[in-house]
Amino acid sequence: MQRSGANGCYANYIVNSYPGSILHTVVDTLAAIRRKGEVTPWFNLWSLVGLSAVLCFGLMILSLGAMVKPDRSGPVFSVYEGSCLFASDGIISAQEAIANDQFFKCNSDDIPISTEQFWLKLPLAQAGLTSDDLNLEGDTAPIEALHIVHQGRDGNIVTRTILPDEIMQSWTAGTRFSIPLSKEEVRSATLWLGVDKPWSRLAVNDLEIMSLEQAREERFDRTIWFAIFCGLGFLPVIYSISFFVALRYTFMGWHALMSLCFLIYSFSSSGLIMQFLPGTGMWTRTLLSYTALSMASAFAGYFVISFLEKDVIPEWVKRSMAMASHLLIANALFALIVSPYLPFIARNIYHLAYLPAIISLLISSTYALTNKSKVVWFLIGGWSLTAIAALDRIFRGMDIYILPPELDFSLYPCLVLEVIITAGGVAYRVMSIRYERDEARVRERELARQATTDLLTGLSNRRQFEEDFAHSKNAALALLDIDNFKQINDNYGHQVGDEVLQTLGEVLRSFSDQDWCQGIYRLGGEEFAVLLSLQSEDAAAICCEQIRIKCEKTVEAQIDALSQAVTISIGVALAIGTAKRALYRNADVALYHAKSEGRNRVAIANKAYGRSAKPFLQVAIRAGSTKN
Repeated sequence: MQRSGANGCYANYIVNSYPGSILHTVVDTLAAIRRKGEVTPWFNLWSLVGLSAVLCFGLMILSLGAMVKPDRSGPVFSVYEGSCLFASDGIISAQEAIANDQFFKCNSDDIPISTEQFWLKLPLAQAGLTSDDLNLEGDTAPIEALHIVHQGRDGNIVTRTILPDEIMQSWTAGTRFSIPLSKEEVRSATLWLGVDKPWSRLAVNDLEIMSLEQAREERFDRTIWFAIFCGLGFLPVIYSISFFVALRYTFMGWHALMSLCFLIYSFSSSGLIMQFLPGTGMWTRTLLSYTALSMASAFAGYFVISFLEKDVIPEWVKRSMAMASHLLIANALFALIVSPYLPFIARNIYHLAYLPAIISLLISSTYALTNKSKVVWFLIGGWSLTAIAALDRIFRGMDIYILPPELDFSLYPCLVLEVIITAGGVAYRVMSIRYERDEARVRERELARQATTDLLTGLSNRRQFEEDFAHSKNAALALLDIDNFKQINDNYGHQVGDEVLQTLGEVLRSFSDQDWCQGIYRLGGEEFAVLLSLQSEDAAAICCEQIRIKCEKTVEAQIDALSQAVTISIGVALAIGTAKRALYRNADVALYHAKSEGRNRVAIANKAYGRSAKPFLQVAIRAGSTKN
């Protein structure tokens, strides 16, 4: 703090500044997050999303090759392609199935969609499998029982029945099971397989026989990659939940729920659930997968509705998407309640329930693109492959056609890709909202400034003065008036008059950084006001005299069109023991007194005014020139 001028008025100056430490940066970052998305360069939403996306793409390329494994190390015997099939309308024993050999059809692609029991006849002697250690692998679609039948050396039929819980204990990665075959079963010339009450044709057409070594290799590789996928899916869950808690945006909450359900689906349907919860039953795992996927798709619809910019899709499209999401929630409950009792019917209805959601997503994306939405590209990029994979799953789930089971693995990287890209969209949307909010605040502040600012001089106007004056405490009031301003307008024109007002506004603004100045205002016309943090008549007189002198000299120096001096008169009233209304009246009377005494001077209302019948005024300073 140092003195301002030789007259004793004071001003504050910032003389030191200190750079923020790392700790301050961290604290500022956390505080910025709590201020709804205002982030510093030390922390950017894009950094997390970008890192996750790069990691996801790299691992996806590697994992697809590792999971599909086109270069299998040993021979694989496709049970469906190399066997004869018998579809029975009722449950029969192995002896009955073998006795009805005429009902087995070989090289037939016609698998009934709904049947009580399938029997497959495998000519192992012709399959070319020489190893004694073989495994039977297949899809863990719900069935009532699996029978492995062979003819012993004594000619008797030997049946091994495996129940669903036992099948689940032989799980392998990718919704599959892997059951070792005994040496007697492998060495038999013919092997029969019976499947009781299958939920899907997958229980039949996905059966394979491979070497134990190859089965272990595939289980290890696929388990690792599925674990990596689940790990990648876990990142957006933490990301979305954390930022939803911090920022409270609705679409981030839906994205968190969507990502979490996709993670549960991947964890369950990939078979990893058996690694951590080995007691999980076949129906429990299946229903958990179906329910999680249906709920994830429902939350995805709610996410889209709240994620897209305002007014880029019509209300009827939003309602349609909401209805499709409601349907998927009902679909999840339907799968839980009805599927165990009506497997084929429930399975088809379950898959059909996804079609309205896909159609509504296509319609909303089209509308959003037409209306030039920016964030819709994140939905297109994230969900295009997922939608294709989902349609394929729907058609195959309804047993419309059959494709290799490895195609099921494509859905997992698509889901991870979807979650990562939409997480990027969430980050972009947050930054867009922040930008729009900041722009709105700037416009708001500008409108507020215009509403309280005099456009000609740039000073605060009467509205702002009345507000500040009403809330001021112990502030002295100075009223300023340009002497004979009407003559200036008449003699030199209003343009010169405006130049005088603008120049005085600049001069008065130059005093705004003084510690004794609380505010400077143009009240209208040629009248101005200054709120002073002063309680001494002498100090008030000295500071106002500085204003008077500087105004006169600056106008004379800057406006060449004037041939006469432009002066101001100032009336000052102190706030000690005076009400607001009386304070303004005192300053106004002091200004009148300065005018009546010859203008171009400062007049102070004595503090005794208000306790006597007439004001006691003193002229503190009188300038030498009074010619105008």
